[in-house]
Amino acid sequence: LKALHTGVVDAREGYRKAIEKTRDPDALRYFRVVDSLHADALADLDRVLTARGEAVDEEGSMMGVVHKAVISVRSAVVG
Repeated sequence: LKALHTGVVDAREGYRKAIEKTRDPDALRYFRVVDSLHADALADLDRVLTARGEAVDEEGSMMGVVHKAVISVRSAVVG
């Protein structure tokens, strides 16, 4: 569950960057919906992990940085 939590944190970082960078209203709606789904999943995982006495790390991993970088570069190149 901790690995799943980290993966969801990382994915959400990418979607948050996409929300920040997009100018397309349809894409923005999609990114916001997916970001909301990730937020709900994180809340559920936080509850389960906390109930099991596990520490919850909201920092994610290096992949969160990679997701944000890919979105930033793509936005700069493609628009």
